[in-house]
Amino acid sequence: MAPISPDATTRYFIKYTVNTRTHTVMIRVDTTISPGDVSEAFGSFIEALEPALYSSTFVAMERSAIGSNVRVPAAYSGPMEWGTGSGAEKDAPQFVSFTGKDIDGVRFRVEMFGRIGELHNNARIAEIDSTVVSNTLTALEESSFIWLTVNNKSPILNRYMNESISQHWIGELRH
Repeated sequence: MAPISPDATTRYFIKYTVNTRTHTVMIRVDTTISPGDVSEAFGSFIEALEPALYSSTFVAMERSAIGSNVRVPAAYSGPMEWGTGSGAEKDAPQFVSFTGKDIDGVRFRVEMFGRIGELHNNARIAEIDSTVVSNTLTALEESSFIWLTVNNKSPILNRYMNESISQHWIGELRH
């Protein structure tokens, strides 16, 4: 299969701050999706995932059209704050991710930084073992034409959540 261009779908980028760092989550959508639809889907996702995240603050939402890498501001109407408690600088590299593939085998991944937990904890939490994981998977699946793969198709999600530490930041700490 030939590589798919990273700009093959419309993309929304939601910037947020947690543990003194600003991060961005990218959401691939169908061309029929409005900024309000993205805000609502992100709100449902965050509401489900919130118990697993430190206090975070929305910064901005941007949009890139198919075939473009230019980001333009987009109107956001979702939650402005989410999560609980406050982490320290040492907690900054911790994140959770949800993965899957579409019917053509094209990978899907969404990550959120600000994971609450021990710094050394790398784990996979099954849907059956956590209502947070179950509720978050449901939120991802209920958003039609949102949370797509680069192939512009809905993913078949793995029934777990990964807890991990950013390898980029591990490298930074070693210097």
